Amino acid sequence: MIFILLNKSPWRIVDDCGGAFAFETIGGTPTPSREFSIMKLVYHKNIISLLNAFTPLLTLDDFNDVYIVMELMDANLCQVIQMDLDHQKISYLLYQMLYEIKHLHSAEIIHRDLKFLNIVVRSDCTLKILDFDLARTASTS
Repeated sequence: MIFILLNKSPWRIVDDCGGAFAFETIGGTPTPSREFSIMKLVYHKNIISLLNAFTPLLTLDDFNDVYIVMELMDANLCQVIQMDLDHQKISYLLYQMLYEIKHLHSAEIIHRDLKFLNIVVRSDCTLKILDFDLARTASTS
């Protein structure tokens, strides 16, 4: 589930890693923990920034949800490809996507869920990759 959160700071995307899925263990590590650690490993201008993570609950007894706060983007790649873009913008988006994939692979990170919905674009044509919950390092895949 994706929410938009309004705080004193600008609008942000909040991704709810809630319920059983939030702490589902895939390959030995709970998915939010793995996603956080991979995002820290591969800091790059074309990877969505993790601004904050929190739980709405006050006690550990009821700890089921993790909310991930990320920078807000304007559209996903599925929406962008339906727009009438000129050759220069398409080339720039493709360049950014390939540059980021090269960066991930040089850091020995395999995304494993790269699709239109996990690639987001800002109105200035800045492209970012998100959703690293299925990602693995080459040594653990």
